[in-house]
Amino acid sequence: MFAVAVCGLSGSGKSTTAKLIANRVGERVSVSDVIRDYCRRVGLSVDRKTLQSTGEVLARENNGRAFAEMLYFKATPDKVPIFDGIRLIETIEGLKGFYSRVFIVYVDVEPHILNMRLIQRGDAVNNTLAALMLVPIEAAASKIADIADVVISNNSGMSDLDHLIEIVILPKINNLLDKR
Repeated sequence: MFAVAVCGLSGSGKSTTAKLIANRVGERVSVSDVIRDYCRRVGLSVDRKTLQSTGEVLARENNGRAFAEMLYFKATPDKVPIFDGIRLIETIEGLKGFYSRVFIVYVDVEPHILNMRLIQRGDAVNNTLAALMLVPIEAAASKIADIADVVISNNSGMSDLDHLIEIVILPKINNLLDKR
């Protein structure tokens, strides 16, 4: 069995990309939801800063294996999990202990478009790429592009993103499905 990891910076379009892929070949598993559930279980706040720092701690614990296990058990057996929002290479390495292959999609975006998206969603602190890269988990997320199987640029509208998924990502995923 294999999994798909959709990675990128905040505001790059990871969730939209993961949803579009999952609608065709699998089931979206939100990394943020897993972290949010964990925070609630242990009595932590679910504000953005707490989610980021808790996610980073969980993802680095035991070289990513412990968090990968949480993600693995959140996924439905017999469906291709599309993990939405992985930010650390350690988590991807941990997932390799549960899946024969982890196909990595990195969603990139032009800095000026990213800045606009961050402002639109109301991120008052990290509303520029420069500010975002000062957040350790975001800086770590940017390094995943170097090991990604596919890097797509999400610089325009939904129809362009949908088209990119159709012509770039799905043929590669379908090839992996055929090899199962």
